[in-house]
Amino acid sequence: MNKQYPLKSSAILFSIFCSQSLSAQEPFDSLDYQRAEIDIPVAAPKLAITEDAMKREEEKKAAAIRKIAQDKASAKAAAELKKRQEDARAAGREIALEDVTSSHKVKSGGSLSLISAKVYSRPGYWRILKLHNGIAPDKLQAGHVIKAPSLKWLLADSQFSIMYPIVAEDLLLARKIFMDFEDKLEESIKGDVITPGAEDKKQIQLAISLIQKCREALQADREGVKSPPEAAIMQLRSALRTMELISRGSKKAALTQNLVHEHLSNAMVYSVLWARDGFK
Repeated sequence: MNKQYPLKSSAILFSIFCSQSLSAQEPFDSLDYQRAEIDIPVAAPKLAITEDAMKREEEKKAAAIRKIAQDKASAKAAAELKKRQEDARAAGREIALEDVTSSHKVKSGGSLSLISAKVYSRPGYWRILKLHNGIAPDKLQAGHVIKAPSLKWLLADSQFSIMYPIVAEDLLLARKIFMDFEDKLEESIKGDVITPGAEDKKQIQLAISLIQKCREALQADREGVKSPPEAAIMQLRSALRTMELISRGSKKAALTQNLVHEHLSNAMVYSVLWARDGFK
């Protein structure tokens, strides 16, 4: 039994030695352990303004600048339109009263076409009378008084000739040239067939070129004009095609000649309505 004591002493000494070694180390920190064992994510620092944010800011500034420019342009267009309207009214007043309108009492069997033939020398301008008097042909009765406006005054009063002075002049001039062509050709028409000569073709081609210029001017962009008058442009195109047909020689002379005036009349009516609506 006594021999076992030295072994116990040795074990006790070893334990004391280990305890002293551990106590000499730095104290154990549980937080350090957690930091070592667990990967804690750390958010990356945010840039003050990212590239996308910078683009959005630039787009906002550009949009604001565009809006300011659009507002200025709209205000300028509105002011110019008002000025044109005032000028148009002044232009209408400058025309002599007898050249503005003439009055015609409808007789029994009368029609807008007959009044058109009397006032405008061609029956095809009856829609001008319908527009100005606000009456449909089938509602016309004997005793009605129809006012026939001059074409020049009608275009000026609607502000069309203020926005498009050259188009208004060329349209009326083309009409006159074509009517002169018709009057000159009247004696040569036989069997309701048109056979124009070389000089006649030159004259009608002049009228065609004027109408073509009118179409191009109406189709072009212009400040103060929101959209072109498509209906008027189509009527002018139809007038051109019919005039080209007459230039090459045509049967049914009376019908084709009247069609030209129908289309020119329609073009004027649509132009006036478009102008009255603010060139929209």
